[in-house]
Amino acid sequence: MKVLLINPNRFYPRGAKEVRLDLPLGLLSLAAVLEEAGVEVAILDCLISPESAVTEVEGGWRHGLADDLFIRRLAAEAPELVGLTCPFTAQLPSCLAAARLIKSVRPDLFVLAGGPHFSVEKAEFLLTHLEIDGFVRAEGEEPLRNLARHWQTPAFAETPGLVLRTLGSDGKAVIRDNPSQWLDPLDSLPLPAYHHIDMDLFFRFQEQGFHSRGGRRERTVSLITSRGCPFDCSFCSIHLHMGKRVRAHSAEYVVNHIAHLVRNYRVRHLQFEDDNLTYKPSRILRITEL
Repeated sequence: MKVLLINPNRFYPRGAKEVRLDLPLGLLSLAAVLEEAGVEVAILDCLISPESAVTEVEGGWRHGLADDLFIRRLAAEAPELVGLTCPFTAQLPSCLAAARLIKSVRPDLFVLAGGPHFSVEKAEFLLTHLEIDGFVRAEGEEPLRNLARHWQTPAFAETPGLVLRTLGSDGKAVIRDNPSQWLDPLDSLPLPAYHHIDMDLFFRFQEQGFHSRGGRRERTVSLITSRGCPFDCSFCSIHLHMGKRVRAHSAEYVVNHIAHLVRNYRVRHLQFEDDNLTYKPSRILRITEL
């Protein structure tokens, strides 16, 4: 089978200070896991493509691909399953717009959503949004590996973390909501599949003023070396997505990851985006020592 992972367009309301650009870290990890499992996979990042543009639309600005270009790229990849990411609730309309566009030309194509927003979405969402066939709560690596392994078999519906809409014996929609499982140890994951993104283009966009949360520095890449946070800060909901138990890559894994970025992509700046980077100070000290 072939899986196409999509980072859809983003919408910015009028008054937004800037258009940000980050690597789709979640999709890169999913792609690496699928490749390791022998699954053909591709990434369509609407924000990091030669045709990506910022266009004025009603109420603000759209960053990404025009609809005809999106459809053309979808047709060229010819996937059997599409995975859409929604990293922020504010971008849910853009995610759904991409799903509707997919269904308009490939109504038979299975559209799976994921990302932080869907970790807290109600299962009943699928009853009113038929452009989405299912979504994954929390981490997506193991669920997507399982989905690919059991594609078009009964075990597909039993995938942990999968929320799925099916048809009951009476022809009415039935929602299946499977509990999630946390991935541990994180070192079992391969390095993110950066080769699925045009990294030179990403860095050229940075030079043109499309910066990430790391600030206005060139050749900057974000990375996540641990997941989870045990605290209950009133302003933060990350534990709903990644859990309260901190799980971390070993210092050796992190240093190997950094060396890979520097050696292959000449990365000059790193932006750590862990939920709680310094929860275990000894690990951070070990990383700096290595």
